[in-house]
Amino acid sequence: MIDVEQRLRELGEQVSDSAAIPNLPSPRTLKRIRVRQRAVSLASVGAVAVIVGSFFLWGPSLHFSIGNGPAGGGTVNKGPSGGPALAPPGWVIHHTGSGLSIATPRHWIFRAGNVTVRRPTISFRLGTWRFPSGGACAPTKALQAIPKKGMLLYMLEYSPLAKPPGSFMRRPTRFTIEPSQASFECIGVSVHTISFREHHRYFQIHIKFGPDATGSLRRKTVESLNTLQIARR
Repeated sequence: MIDVEQRLRELGEQVSDSAAIPNLPSPRTLKRIRVRQRAVSLASVGAVAVIVGSFFLWGPSLHFSIGNGPAGGGTVNKGPSGGPALAPPGWVIHHTGSGLSIATPRHWIFRAGNVTVRRPTISFRLGTWRFPSGGACAPTKALQAIPKKGMLLYMLEYSPLAKPPGSFMRRPTRFTIEPSQASFECIGVSVHTISFREHHRYFQIHIKFGPDATGSLRRKTVESLNTLQIARR
């Protein structure tokens, strides 16, 4: 028994010696570890700052571009190029009862509809002077009275059942005025004609210039056409 107890004491002393405190890293190694930890912390803070800053910078624009639509009834067409042109300063925006609007110079005359023409429906007429009303299937009195430096424009809307979709191209990115056509249907005079479709609605625009119409007037007419907005029905 004495030998066994002696042996156990010797083993205990060996275990105590092996359980000594392990060697610690050198001061230089500890300094490197602290520098590395500080760099990682600064990088994390910088990443958070970039994310927060991006939110405040782009967040409002993302919200309005994704979440907001046009106010009021109907959906206003935005067109292939992102939307109709804005009205220039000083111009007036005119509205019809059929979900259409167009901007013109303040002194131009705008009239919505025409009770004398039923099919197709005249959505609106506009001109550079106080044009007369009247006509069987077109505003013929106004067309015959255009001043030498004047212009008359009117827009027809056809029923989807009256015109096949293939005869009306999709609304162009930007309207342009093509060369005039000889006497169109019952109009009796040559006019510039634009046919197009939008939101399953079919339109035809006729434009007549006086013989001395200026290039400035023609450019303003095109500019006015490109402010046209069409709502769904």
